[in-house]
Amino acid sequence: CSVPVCDLVPGDLVHVAMGDMVPADVRVLAALDLQTNESVLTGEAKEVNKSVRAKETDSAFPTNMLYKSTDVVSGSGVGEVIATGMQTQVGLIAMRLKPSEKSLTEKLNPLQRSINVLGTLIGTICACVITVGATTSFLMGYQVIPPACPADDKWCLLYDSGVRGLLMAVAIIPHGLPLVVMVMLRVGSTLMAERNAVVTRQSAVDYLGAASVICTDKTGTLTEGKMAAKLLIGLHRDSNNQESGAVKASRQELSFYPLRGLNPKGSIFASTELTKQRREALDQGTPANQVSGLTDLGSPTAPATSTEALLARASVAAACLSCQGVRLKENVSTGAWVAEGNMSEAALR
Repeated sequence: CSVPVCDLVPGDLVHVAMGDMVPADVRVLAALDLQTNESVLTGEAKEVNKSVRAKETDSAFPTNMLYKSTDVVSGSGVGEVIATGMQTQVGLIAMRLKPSEKSLTEKLNPLQRSINVLGTLIGTICACVITVGATTSFLMGYQVIPPACPADDKWCLLYDSGVRGLLMAVAIIPHGLPLVVMVMLRVGSTLMAERNAVVTRQSAVDYLGAASVICTDKTGTLTEGKMAAKLLIGLHRDSNNQESGAVKASRQELSFYPLRGLNPKGSIFASTELTKQRREALDQGTPANQVSGLTDLGSPTAPATSTEALLARASVAAACLSCQGVRLKENVSTGAWVAEGNMSEAALR
């Protein structure tokens, strides 16, 4: 029977099969060719074989465990629920990624922190200059010419000395610092853009300049963790090409086009016929049978008389038979095609 995921509790037994999403963290009790895709946890799109006993006891994700939100790409199995909700591995990751309340100092970027340190240093120097300058001016009885204070008026002399110390401190403050910082950030953004970097904020230059080690993962960021068949190469015996009685092999190249991920609405053509102009026509939605000089080798109405047509039909038929456990379906809301099963087989399906 099927129950809502929210009703699962530790100790329940769960049966999973190809195409299912694991509803909780589950310990495997029985497995039949069970494989899962754990890219949501590890970033690796490679399928992981599951077994009743863990093959690597020191692994962070042992093979006798199924984890919530991972996909079952092959086989089936039965397991016992050991964690649900935020207690699962995905839930713990979500808790760590949840933004916490930070103080004002922690919200500052490295450049702002450096400017704050510089401001503190300048403020300390200004305080020292004011103190030393005012004290020295007062003790020496220094006045401008003509004198602003009578010789016996100490309070006037003290006020004049304080103003003189403030003027000396103001002269120390670098008033052009904000302009210099803005110009340097702009120059850094321009240099990064010239190297094909996408700069959305000038503060990104600051963060990149303060980084000493950058750890990144391309899966899900630069790539989608999906595959698609692009080229079919076939080797067959060519009886017309013989030298000294030996039969040589002939090489044929066929291309799948257009490539739209897992969208099956494409076909297969001879690579020599798929020119730039014909590719552009197919990209614009022109049916393959209306493109001059292009033969749709995947069409069931196309005559199977040429070597390319026989190669295309035999290869596609063999791929469909070998990948019969994979299902492709279209997401009605987004229009994207998704695969249920092994991603390598989905590319051929």
